[in-house]
Amino acid sequence: MSLFYFWWQSVEKKYCDDLAGSYGLNENKSSMSFVMPSQYTKDNLPKPDNTDIKIQTTAEEYVAAIQFGGYANDEKIKKYATQLELDLKENGIEYFGNFRFLGYNAPYQVLDRKNEIIVAIHWKE
Repeated sequence: MSLFYFWWQSVEKKYCDDLAGSYGLNENKSSMSFVMPSQYTKDNLPKPDNTDIKIQTTAEEYVAAIQFGGYANDEKIKKYATQLELDLKENGIEYFGNFRFLGYNAPYQVLDRKNEIIVAIHWKE
């Protein structure tokens, strides 16, 4: 976790104030990633000095999201993931993959915290 933290610190301070930290909600494997604004590419981000940290581009996707405020904890994350799943089922929206938690604020920010739970959905335009 500390490897990601130090890389995150350098990216957050240098590049933007509104990065999202993404955490996979799979019970078998944990993951952490950072969602960068579209103006940044693999070429103009700082290079990690540790080989365990990978910079990857992911495919575009449609996601369903539910937002909540305050500090996130396991109980809140589970509650909102369950609510999102119920909402999708009620509305006949098919989802796939793991639910993911997005946290937008530094740990020391107390007010106006933004969090989301997202999951990929099948969507036809």
